[in-house]
Amino acid sequence: MKYLIICEDRGVFLGTYEKYGFFSNLEDFGCYKAPVFDKKEEAEIYAKKFLDTDKEYDYIFPEFETKEKYVSCVDIIKKGYGDYTGVMIENLPNYEETMH
Repeated sequence: MKYLIICEDRGVFLGTYEKYGFFSNLEDFGCYKAPVFDKKEEAEIYAKKFLDTDKEYDYIFPEFETKEKYVSCVDIIKKGYGDYTGVMIENLPNYEETMH
């Protein structure tokens, strides 16, 4: 099992750059996948240590059965957390090659 970080206010955790955490509800970063952690405790510690920089937030740590380092927004939606994905679904690659 792997664990995702979801902030109830900011959405799905997408990653960090320098000391700033990026979330799906704040802006469109072009992401359609989110990183997952091997252990729930790791996700909890990461959220408290690196993502609560200006105030404390409420987090959810849903589990996903995967061996990958990232989960797709489609998997997040299927798990019932679609309200937190922001515009991630709009960033899915389109492989349609049909000529019209």
